[in-house]
Amino acid sequence: MSRRIVNESGKNKAAYILFAAMSVLILLACFLIYYLHNVRGNMQSITLTENGIVNEKLETDFGTLLPGQSSEYTLNFKCKAIGTYKFSFTYTAKGKSALGNYVTVELSDGEEKKASGNLGELLAGEMLVATYTFEELTTASLTVRYLMASDVGDEAQGANLDFDLKLTVEKIG
Repeated sequence: MSRRIVNESGKNKAAYILFAAMSVLILLACFLIYYLHNVRGNMQSITLTENGIVNEKLETDFGTLLPGQSSEYTLNFKCKAIGTYKFSFTYTAKGKSALGNYVTVELSDGEEKKASGNLGELLAGEMLVATYTFEELTTASLTVRYLMASDVGDEAQGANLDFDLKLTVEKIG
């Protein structure tokens, strides 16, 4: 009889260990999915050809921006021809919103800021333009960052931004 109690006790311990291991694996899988969605989901790859002009519609769903916060995504460019390229970002509003006046758009290459502008002005017809020189056949990354001003008050209550973003890349040299 004592052998049976010891045997069942060992089975219970094994079941608890298996349950704990499965729980840890499920948590790790959830973390990995969250990481891939937030990091990899905010990337887009574009190939730059020799003399071609690239016109690309970009995703603009950067989530909810609260006062003082920012959101960003990365554009990866694969260059097939050495030279200088002009990047033009054209914003088109789908509806009216005063919220754009409180958002700054920054375009950067690592720590170097290439261009910036007020989203409200960009939605009104201005373009965000930057140049980038590829000195060798390589890949480069540009980060588009949206920064919400920290002094936004009641005017942001329930407001949302809905716009289309088009990127045109042209080889200029």
